[in-house]
Order: sequence, then structure tokens, then C-alpha cells
Amino acid sequence: MELNFLSMAVIIFLPFFAAALTFFIYPILKEKTAHFAAFIALICAFLILNLIGTTGSISIPLISSLDIHLRFYVDGLSILVGLLASGMGLLTFIYSFGYMKTKTPSPTYYASLLVFMGSMLGIVFSADLIVLFVFWELTSLSSYLLIGYFNHESTSRSAAKKALVITSLGGFFMLLGFLLIHSITGSFDLTFLLSQPESIQSILRENGIFLPILFAIIIAGASKSAQIPFHIWLPSAMVAPTPVSAFLHSAAMVKAGVYILGRFHPILAGDEWSLILITLGIATMLITAFFAIISTTLKELLAYSTASHIGLMLIGFGIPLTLTGASQSLGFASGSFHLFNHALFKAALFFIAGIIACQVGITTISEIKGLRKKLPLTAGFAVFASLCMAGIPPTSGFYSKELLFQGIYAVANNYGGISWVLPLLTIIASAFAVVYSLKFVMIFFGTPSSDQQGVSPPSLSMTIPTSILILLSFLTIFYPLFPLDILSHSGSPYLQDISTLHVGLPTQIDPPLLMSLLSIIFGIVLFLKYEQILKGMSSILPFTYFSADSIYLSIISTLEIWSSSLTYRTERLLLRTHIIWLLGLIGTFVLASLFYLKPNFLMISGPPLRLDFLVFLLIIALGAFAVVRANSHIMGVLFLSILGFMIAVFYLLSNAPDVALTQLAVETLILVIFLVIIGKLPAYYGETSSPRVMRDILLSLFIGATIFFTVLLATTSSVSKNIATFFIDRASYPSEYTENIIVDYGGGTNIVNVILVDFRALDTLGEISVVALAALSILTILSSRTSGGRS
Repeated sequence: MELNFLSMAVIIFLPFFAAALTFFIYPILKEKTAHFAAFIALICAFLILNLIGTTGSISIPLISSLDIHLRFYVDGLSILVGLLASGMGLLTFIYSFGYMKTKTPSPTYYASLLVFMGSMLGIVFSADLIVLFVFWELTSLSSYLLIGYFNHESTSRSAAKKALVITSLGGFFMLLGFLLIHSITGSFDLTFLLSQPESIQSILRENGIFLPILFAIIIAGASKSAQIPFHIWLPSAMVAPTPVSAFLHSAAMVKAGVYILGRFHPILAGDEWSLILITLGIATMLITAFFAIISTTLKELLAYSTASHIGLMLIGFGIPLTLTGASQSLGFASGSFHLFNHALFKAALFFIAGIIACQVGITTISEIKGLRKKLPLTAGFAVFASLCMAGIPPTSGFYSKELLFQGIYAVANNYGGISWVLPLLTIIASAFAVVYSLKFVMIFFGTPSSDQQGVSPPSLSMTIPTSILILLSFLTIFYPLFPLDILSHSGSPYLQDISTLHVGLPTQIDPPLLMSLLSIIFGIVLFLKYEQILKGMSSILPFTYFSADSIYLSIISTLEIWSSSLTYRTERLLLRTHIIWLLGLIGTFVLASLFYLKPNFLMISGPPLRLDFLVFLLIIALGAFAVVRANSHIMGVLFLSILGFMIAVFYLLSNAPDVALTQLAVETLILVIFLVIIGKLPAYYGETSSPRVMRDILLSLFIGATIFFTVLLATTSSVSKNIATFFIDRASYPSEYTENIIVDYGGGTNIVNVILVDFRALDTLGEISVVALAALSILTILSSRTSGGRS
């Protein structure tokens, strides 16, 4: 399919448009709004399917002066993740129709899900770093609304805030990394960066900012994908409705972090990249797998297992590109393959957890038993999906784990020494995966309790999406190369030839197969000894939740105390004190920036001033001194007017009569207004202390010096001489008609007027807005005085 801007715009922006319509449609359709949202997701998924085999980019300018464009980039990775986002969105909306009947549905729920889906598609297909960042933040905001959907509960509000704080922190680092990239390359164009990744990395290294960018991107990806130590938000987010957990926290939002690491893999891949990702992945995989084992609720178990499996994906993307005896595409392929497989079986498991919650009304693992008789189809789905999660052959989870084990073994074999710890830790973490998978399966066996006798089968709207996910996972057993074919046929980096990769059941006994077998055997042994091991570890279990979560709570509580204290102190201050702090900070920042950008700005050389200019400057200085020393309001106003009139004379001497006339008109108007209200001013303002007078004098001198040096530096800076010629040529219409005559020419005879209302129209609009806001502020202050308020 040929890349078309309109179809790409529909894929990304149709969900946003549909989200706005939801509030008008919901009063009519009620819970059937889920069908409308599902139809929107189906359109997006269909359009993305048509992109398979397509690669390239297309764009239109947004803010050309800042090199910000609405760019779309299509390749195998974006198509794969885009299919997951839209396809899982479709199944989630269908599932929500049945699930939300027992809850409190609202248009906000469906609108937020649509916004989230559109934001995910925006992240996946955006090729402009700033636009990508905007969509990245939109996923955080929409997930905040979805996690905190039950906002009447304090746990929901707390979990939503935690997710927003942590993912927004990652967004800050992402923006920092993007700005650093632009500062060196001069481009926000992702397609340009991906077209020459080696040279871009060399440029970043030569300028000494490669490592800051590397850390910024990894922190952004790790925070969104719930990696250590940012994993704490994911289990808390399980208070959200189950469809939200299935969509956001297994197939979409956490995958956004993995996607961004996969997208920058060609640019940042190297020894540092591999060391950090493999270390981070191993640590997360092991620690969160242990937390999954000791979890007490179904969704908590699935949350920790999600973080653990994403750690495995990070290991894949961290596998070095120059391994001896390993295919160059192994790391990228294994990470992408497991991303696809995990989304299918983990979303199915979340759906199954939602069915249990709705039909049984219990989510605590220890209280659920014997559901296979009441929910036989659901039990079959759960067993198969759990086998995939545990990596038991011949499931899809086994295939992708085998690829990852190949890469981990190749790393250890290539580097030797302490690197041999990696396969050992991976085996332990995989054994833990077997334990928590069996733990999930066992809720369907045993003797059901008396309160589970009235369990009824789930509705079709909840069963069909689950069965589709199970079917897709089952088909992957027979066609495991499907996700890799999407990647390779659409031109993804490092996947031009996947023929060297063996995906499927092993044909010979090799180290990766032995690692899988060991992890399965060890996992079964641990599960059989689960109760004894849990009792033996009961003394240290309270300490397992110490650290990351406790540190987060301490930081948040400390910040809340500080902000409350600061608010209490500042809100009790007088208006003049606020103005003093504001002016002082502005002056400090301006002078600091001048020192940073031009350290020698105090040593300004230029042509000497004309004699007439010096005379008028002396008059202005004397007038300013007279204003300060005036002993009456009238004399102060008259001396102040002298300053304005002398500025008008400066404009005349500078051959700007129009500006001088404007200045004279303004000064005359101000003088008249002052004289009208002068009788209303108090003759005596009260006593003032010497320290306050000295403070005001010093602040005035400081602000005056700041403005003086800023203006002096601005007026002596070199400016392109072509500017004047440009305005002269473009002020009026040309003698010959051109196609862009309305856009490129002002069509006036007064150059100053044309500049103000045409070339600088936005600046003029901004100035008018400032005047309007000032008038509104004055009106507010006057109203508060008459109503007895403090000013």
C-alpha cells in the first residue's frame, strides 16, 4: 500500500474525534457506546493491516521555524505495535460492554480509552520527536483518568497520582533527551536520525552528550514500562477496571516504554546500552517475579508478572549487535517477538481475572478454588494462557523465550567471566514464572467453597474477546514467524534477514533448550515446596516492600509538606511583596542568561552617540531625578511626562515619525488621565521604614541595570541587513501577480503599519492580550477594594 497522509491522519486522530463525540452519543446509546468505540478501533486496525509491507515517511509542517512537523513514519516495528494497540482496543471495547454493566459506566470511561488508543497510535507512528512527546504525555494523562476511574475511592486516586507522577518524570527525561539530540543534530526528524544511526551516534559521542541522552531515553522507557525502581506504580494501578488493566497494563501503555527503547535501539546501541538494559532487565525480571509469587490477588500477580516479562524484553533489546556466533538480528527479533506474544496471553489472563471478579465476586487467590466445573471454558483458556506465560513448550511463550535464552547464552559465552551469572539469574526468574503461572492455574482446581456455588457463565461480550486472544496465541504455535515477518517485510532495522533465526520447537539439544528445561523443572519443584518456602520467608517478607514504594511515599509526603508551608507563607504576603519577588527573580534570570550566553556583554563597543542624543539623554536623567524628588503629585506627573516626550523626540531623531506620533499620543493621554484622577489620590501614604526604602531603592537600581544592559546588548547586536530590504520589498504588492501574493506580501503603503498588522500580527495580538489582561487585573483589584478584599 502506498503511504498516504490522509489515511495516517485518520489512524491517529479518528480516536480523538470519536472521544469528543462520545459525550453526545452516550445519552443515546448508553452501554452500547462500547460498540461505537469498538467500530472506531476496527477502522484503525483495518487501516494498519493495509500498511503491512509498507515503509517510509510523510509529513506536513506545523511550526517550520522550530522544525516541528506532523511527520508519520511506518516500518515493521510501528505496524506491529500499532496492530497491538488498535486490535487490543477493539477487544477491550467489546469486553467492556459486558464488564461495565456491573459497574458504573460513563462517557468519560469510553472517551478516555479512545484518547489513550489514539495517543498510543500517535507514539507509534510519529516521526517528529516533539509530536511524539506530546502523544507520550497524553497517554499519561488519559491513563490517569482511567486508573482513577473509581475516584470516590482513595486508593484509586492515590494510584492514579502515583502513575502520573512516575510516568511524567519519565516524560521529562524524554523531552530532555530529545532537546539534547536537537541541540547537536539540529533536527527533530526521527526518520533522519534512523537513516544514519551510526553517524548520529558518532556525532553525539564526539560532543560528549551521548551518555546523557542514553540515560534520559532509558529512564523514560523504564518508567513507562514499570521497570525497577519505577515498577511500584503498576501493581497500584490494578484498582482500575479490568478492561483498563488488560489494555493499558499488558498490551499498550507498558509496551510504549518498550517501543521507545526499540525505536532508539539503532541509534543508541552499544556497550553502554547493552550493559544498562541487560542489568535492568535481569533485576526487574527477577525481583518482580518474586513479588508475583507472593501476591495475594489475581490482578496483583498479573501486574508483577507483566513487569517481569517486560524485563525479559529489555534483555532482548540489550543484546549486543556484535556477538560472536550470533545473528545480528537476534536481540531485536527476540525482544519484538516476546512483546507480541506477551500482549496476547497476558491480556487474555487479565480478561479471565475480570470474568472471575464479575462472576464469582472474589479476587483473593486463597479464597478461590474449583472454578473449572462452573467455568469450564474459562478454565481451559486460563490453563493455556498460563502455560504461555510460563514458557512451556510448544506454546508461543516458549518460542520467544527460546530466542531470548539464545541471546543471553551468547552474551555469556562471548564475554565470559561474571557474564555467566546472566543465564543463571534468567533460569531462576523463569522458574519463578512457572510458580506464579501454576499458582494462577490452581484456582480452577480443588473443591469450591459454599459461596461459589451460584457462579454463572460469563456473557458473550466477555467470552469472545478472551477466546480471540487465546486463538491468536494458539495459531502462533503453528505460524510463529508472523510478527517477525511483519517486522522484516516493512524494513525494520537489523531484520533484513531472519533466515538465520530458528523459531519453533527445538531440533537439537542446545544450551537454550537446557535453560528452558531447567527453569521448568526448578519451577515445578519450587511450586511443590511453595507453602514451606513461604513460611520460611515470612520473617523477611515485610522488608520486601521496603525501598522503592516507601521512598516514593516519603518524597511525596515531604513535597506536600513543603508546598503547604510555601503556600501558607506566600499567600499571606502583601501584593507589593509578591511584586518584589517577581521582579527580583526575573532580573536575576535575565542577567544570568546574559552572563551565560555572552560573558563579555559588559564590554560593548560601538560608535559614539551623537551630540543631540547626549543632550536629550541628560534631560531624561534630570527628569527622572526630578520625579523622585518631587514634593507633589502634580509635579511628579509633569516630570514623568517629560520622560515620555523626550523618548518621542528620540524616535524623531531616528527617522521614525509614525512611532514618535504614537508615543506623543500615548503620553498625552496618560498625562490627561493622571490629571483627572490626581485629586483622588491620598496626600499622605503613611510612614515607611528605612530598610524598606533601601530595599526598594536597591531593587529599582537592579531592575534598571538589567533593562539597561539588555537593551544595550540588543541594540548593538549585529542584525542581518537583508531584513530592511525584505520589509521594503514585501510591504506592498509586486508589479506582477504571483501565486502566493496574499500570503507573502503585505499590500500596504506604510511599512511600519504593514509590519505591525501583517508580518508581526501575532506579536501585536500578544501585546493587545497583555493590555487586556492588565485592564482585567486592574478591574479585579478595584473590585476587591470596594468589596473589602485585601490587595
